[in-house]
Amino acid sequence: MKRSYIFIVFFLFLLLSACSDSDDRSFTIDKVSIDAHINENGTIDVKEVFTYNFDGIFEGTTRTIKSDLSSFRAYLANDTSIYQDTAFLDSLRVEKDDQTWKVYSDSENEMKTFIYEYVITSDSITKYQDIGEFKYAFFDASNETDLHDVTITVHTPHDSSQGMHSFLKDDAGGELMETASGIEYTNSLVEKGDTVTFRMIFPSDQLVAMGVDRDKTMESFILEEESKLSERASLLNDKTESILPFVYGGIIACLLALVILIVVRPNRYRGAKDADLIMHTVEEADPLLLHYFHGINRISVAGLNAALFSLRRQGIISVKKVQSSVEVLGKTYCYTWEDENASLQESDLFLKEWLFKEKDESGHYFRLDSLTTNHNATNKQKKANSKKVKKSYKRWRKKAYRDLKHTLKKDKHIGLLSIFALLAPVMIALLYYYHLTIQPIREGEQIILTFILLLFLGSSLLFRAKKSILSMMYLYIMFSALMLFNLDEGTIGSLFFILAVGITGLFMPFNYWSEEIKLLKFAGKQAEIMYKKKEYPVGDNENLVQKRMENAIVLKRGYWYQSKVYDNPAFQVMPEIPDAYIYTRSFDNVIHYYGDSSNSSGGSSGSSSGGGGAGAF
Repeated sequence: MKRSYIFIVFFLFLLLSACSDSDDRSFTIDKVSIDAHINENGTIDVKEVFTYNFDGIFEGTTRTIKSDLSSFRAYLANDTSIYQDTAFLDSLRVEKDDQTWKVYSDSENEMKTFIYEYVITSDSITKYQDIGEFKYAFFDASNETDLHDVTITVHTPHDSSQGMHSFLKDDAGGELMETASGIEYTNSLVEKGDTVTFRMIFPSDQLVAMGVDRDKTMESFILEEESKLSERASLLNDKTESILPFVYGGIIACLLALVILIVVRPNRYRGAKDADLIMHTVEEADPLLLHYFHGINRISVAGLNAALFSLRRQGIISVKKVQSSVEVLGKTYCYTWEDENASLQESDLFLKEWLFKEKDESGHYFRLDSLTTNHNATNKQKKANSKKVKKSYKRWRKKAYRDLKHTLKKDKHIGLLSIFALLAPVMIALLYYYHLTIQPIREGEQIILTFILLLFLGSSLLFRAKKSILSMMYLYIMFSALMLFNLDEGTIGSLFFILAVGITGLFMPFNYWSEEIKLLKFAGKQAEIMYKKKEYPVGDNENLVQKRMENAIVLKRGYWYQSKVYDNPAFQVMPEIPDAYIYTRSFDNVIHYYGDSSNSSGGSSGSSSGGGGAGAF
């Protein structure tokens, strides 16, 4: 034990040492000047000056630019002026790594100024019939360095502001001014993660060497759109403040409800909890129902075994251990259909038609190993067999869910809290939509976000018992709001309210179970623990031991209980006791052969091009 403490202390010392070493060097960017000139062909010549103050030893600097560009060059400057001629400066070694350029220049405890020159070749200028549109962000959320004393100048192709209009979306609170040749942005501090996006329109006849991208007029539309956005931004605080009492009251109500739900837990079983009652309950329960509640209202592949156990207990089928026809499997189990006149549920009837196809003098039968391909089969054959079995399994599972829904109908009740669980997503959706109508976001974005919201809301109401869909709606609302909304007090309060309602809704049961089901769910959990700890008794009654072994397999504790059963001398005269190893691998190995896997990738683009940041290495 003492050695363990010494090791932990030593590890923490190394960790702290590593952290302290990483803090031995730092840098700041004390001044940034950018001059961009739009050309008549739609490309943009950019010149940037970054002044670094290094504390420690560095190999160079970095500049990330999320645009298509060419001719990136870097120089060590004589001063901080944007106007110095690079023709008389020595260029620095540059390496490109994806969208990041590494500029090599050894530095140690000194101040240096670097000049970057490059040409933006596409995506930043759109030409319409009447105007050219420049939409660009020189820095965005990926920037990891604070930028001090920032000046950004953009010139129109003809260095004229006639017919020009400019707009700014700025997280950093800078100032945009129109000049005789374009626009100029100034800010004393652009913090890391801040996005500064420019939008400028000017007469299209200045882009004489560029073809028309979109054959329509856009000036009046853009001016009207920006006017609406500006008006919304100016009224946002007043609009959001009006809902603050509702928001704060809702948060308090949700927190109180959450505390009550955690303490009371409406579906908690509160009756007798002795071991005899637990064992009696699970041993008399339908194995498929036990499997369903053990899977938190889900049916998995193991549910097929539970369905067979259920039919056996009803006397509809019988089971016998036999030699497997697949050599590597050793033993398997053969089920014979005994009662041809039995009244069957839809899922049981499908199980019979799917599995019990073979027939001998005893009747229709099914062997567990019959779904397994020969071990000499090719991977392609095994995969095809798996696909075929999986398709039938999914059809059976769908029918089994319907049968269980019908069986449990009398045990489900809807109460006052269930009504709240139904109304919660509606309240959240209405609040979110209200913000969509007052936030300074563009009409196209508002339409798309509203459509997605309606899609989630419809899914949440249609599949109201599936809390995973509700969780997706809450995450969508929270993430999209954080990305697109102006986060004033009212908006932040609304997000906390949505979060509070969402968490409360996830804790709130939509259905209330009868006392019998509460007991069954409780007994199933306790029985699983008893099986795992090997505290569940074996006994000497073969039928009872068979039930108990089946339940152990259903509760996924077959291996634990089997070792205890095998140690019991009475087991030697109980040949039909289920083998957990055979049952566990029977359906699962076939259906999940080369299990489903998929790789997805996606991307999104903002309404403006550009973005990036600056750093050092």
